[in-house]
Amino acid sequence: MTTTPIAMLSHNFAEVKKLRSAGNFASALPLVHSSKIESDEDAFEAMICLFVSGNLEAVLGQVGRHEW
Repeated sequence: MTTTPIAMLSHNFAEVKKLRSAGNFASALPLVHSSKIESDEDAFEAMICLFVSGNLEAVLGQVGRHEW
């Protein structure tokens, strides 16, 4: 299984990935919502974090936030 290298993510979304991977959704989710998506990798990490946390409504809310 390959993972997205941290270097491909913006600073905030690299932190989101670390927090999510540690299961710290209480810190990861506010950072997702307050951060600007700068790349496809950031957008994908946002979707993964929201999906894994079980927040499917927020996943749908991300639609249109970043043009793929």
